Amino acid sequence: KITGNIPYYITGRLLRILSELEPKPKIIVLTLQREVAEKIAAVPPKMNLLAAATQFWAKPEIIQILKPGDFSPPPAVHSAIIKLTIKYQKSNIKDEEYYKFIRILFKQPRKTIFNNLREGLPINPEKIVAILGENSLIGKERPQELDLKLLISLAKGFGEFLVL
Repeated sequence: KITGNIPYYITGRLLRILSELEPKPKIIVLTLQREVAEKIAAVPPKMNLLAAATQFWAKPEIIQILKPGDFSPPPAVHSAIIKLTIKYQKSNIKDEEYYKFIRILFKQPRKTIFNNLREGLPINPEKIVAILGENSLIGKERPQELDLKLLISLAKGFGEFLVL
């Protein structure tokens, strides 16, 4: 088990380090900025890159929200305690392929998934539409609307086109 009180500015880097640990701990409990905890635990229609990356290897759960007055001295922001339960079942995709794919997909979250994929992958538009269609998508969806299962399926479908 790992526990800690994490400064906001290192959260993303620390989560990446934790995701690469071998063997992985069973549970990670962190106190961090509330907004960051909410991003990690986000689900569609508020999915984001941090949530997609973290939820690939752990199931997040916000345990408690902490007010600034709960600390001495009080910080300027609210905090949250988040529990990350490690997932041990592996998907049939390499970690680096999945992470590369979601970086492309979420590069410009307000754009459609078709436009992000067209700009980020060396592939013709017809092939993008075909792979999206295999996943019951038309391409006008936004990245934040996709759940983890669909993100993994898309990463598998586009895996051969990812330049690692």
